[in-house]
Amino acid sequence: MPVLRQDESYLIGTAQAIKALGKKDKAYVLVISDSHGDYDRFYALLEAYGSKLDALIFCGDGSFDLVGIIEAMANESPDSPLPDKILPPVIAFVRGNGDAESYSYTYKGKNEVIIAPQAQNLSICGKKIFVAHGHKYSVDFGLDYAVEIAEKLGLDYFFYGHTHIPREKKLKNTWFINPGSCSRPRGGFPPTCALLKLYKDEKEAACHFYEIKENRFGNVDLKPMKI
Repeated sequence: MPVLRQDESYLIGTAQAIKALGKKDKAYVLVISDSHGDYDRFYALLEAYGSKLDALIFCGDGSFDLVGIIEAMANESPDSPLPDKILPPVIAFVRGNGDAESYSYTYKGKNEVIIAPQAQNLSICGKKIFVAHGHKYSVDFGLDYAVEIAEKLGLDYFFYGHTHIPREKKLKNTWFINPGSCSRPRGGFPPTCALLKLYKDEKEAACHFYEIKENRFGNVDLKPMKI
């Protein structure tokens, strides 16, 4: 199960996949945050859209849900098509204020450990991307400190969660994107996530927010929405 292993940078994926993601001409990325134990919705989102993704970014508070999906996929039959359909080749996730520092799961009778980092750096289509839950950057009170960090690091994108409120705003030279909560929304918003198309030769990604809705068959659909 090499695609499910965590590399030394704490990204989940093979070294080849992580390197390739940084050099892609275009990439399709799903950004989720704050699932807070809603495993079924998280799973349904990946079951419906995972096969279309180049990467998944999870901004914390619900890391147990993600690890549970990884465990389920790791223990699928080798002949099952599910891992290819549900999990993208690269996964970046961070520890929320409600998450543990690490998680273990069972694979073929042995314990595997996944570390949940406080923050994560990665490159997608040559863009410098930073992921954090947000509580360490005082996002409840604004983005001033986050902007300071973004300037020091020369970031193109800063993804965060914690507030449970979707937001997209460019400050200085960095786009700050919060996908909202896929499970416990606030501020009058429904459960949400964000999908991005990044391009190597374009400075700005196409970012779209979606309401997560259950259809009559018990699956999820994404309804475009404005924030």
